[in-house]
Amino acid sequence: MKKPLIIGIAVAAVLAVGGGVTAYTWQKGVQTRSYAEQVSLIMKDSNSKWTWEKLDIKTENKTPDEMQTEIMVVKTDSENQLYQLNALKAPRKAKALEAKMKEYFTMARDTAAKMITWTEYGKIWMEIGSSFQSMGNSKANTPAEAIAVFDKMHNTLTESLGKLNKTNPPEIYKDVHIQMIQMLEKFDQILVQMTDAIRKNDMKALTKLGSDIQAAGNEFSKLKMPEDSEVVTSIVTEDVKNKLKNYPFEIKAEVDELMKTGFSF
Repeated sequence: MKKPLIIGIAVAAVLAVGGGVTAYTWQKGVQTRSYAEQVSLIMKDSNSKWTWEKLDIKTENKTPDEMQTEIMVVKTDSENQLYQLNALKAPRKAKALEAKMKEYFTMARDTAAKMITWTEYGKIWMEIGSSFQSMGNSKANTPAEAIAVFDKMHNTLTESLGKLNKTNPPEIYKDVHIQMIQMLEKFDQILVQMTDAIRKNDMKALTKLGSDIQAAGNEFSKLKMPEDSEVVTSIVTEDVKNKLKNYPFEIKAEVDELMKTGFSF
């Protein structure tokens, strides 16, 4: 076989392989740009619904239900966007972008979930506070009316204590949570005993129980409850806040860079 022929075959083979590699790397580039376009749409959709300020709640003049409605937008959207991301297959060059986006939406989802737990917790305490206020405003002119008031309060406390015992409170409430449950249980026991004493017309017991319930109330009022701002700060920490604030800009910069991809492995 002549040498030029061998060289010609070799050159043809190299060109064929080179053409294949070029086609492959170009296709990979197309996939990278396509992925960047899709995640760009995900971020655009999410940014139209919420930004980090949605979790940095100012609680003044807002009920737990109102706060929960705002926070639920973040949780629901983050869950949906994570679902969309997981359905995509990130090319090798976009793996870092994929990781950052998943971290962003996972952090937003988990932070929102903690905030919702807090609002649920607040709603329980509002129910309890409302019951105490209602009892304080009630006028009982007869033993039967007094029994009705105490029975209603007992039923409300039983229901609320059931919710509290099943609740995993925000970390900042852990210590005081146990103390509050113990005090409410003590208060509830006194209510039951007072109802029994009224039925028996035991004035001596009623006098003592009246002092007991006042002492329990004073003890309860001394509990140090975290301020709303402290709770928000404990959940939306500086690290979380900075990431939720800055990641959208960092993600956009990475997307813009990937959109310039030509050939890629």
